[in-house]
Amino acid sequence: MRDKMIARRVLELDALINAGVRTFVLVEGSLPDVENAKIIIGAIPKIFAMIAENRFPFIARVRKDSAVSLWKTEPKIQKGVHRNRRKK
Repeated sequence: MRDKMIARRVLELDALINAGVRTFVLVEGSLPDVENAKIIIGAIPKIFAMIAENRFPFIARVRKDSAVSLWKTEPKIQKGVHRNRRKK
């Protein structure tokens, strides 16, 4: 996915982890599609290595230099804990 604001969306991040997926996020913002494609193509070997090495759900960052790093492996908000609702 390409979403530089995903770091601010804790519930969405937790939903990905709780779903058990291995997710890769291109965190470099609004680059042209051609640049994004080059970044992803350069990162493919690292992406496959990370998938092979980590059997648990995770979210990894893909940077402009095609570097791939683990970012999140556990939910921040535990299951069963709800956010406080605003009073009307």
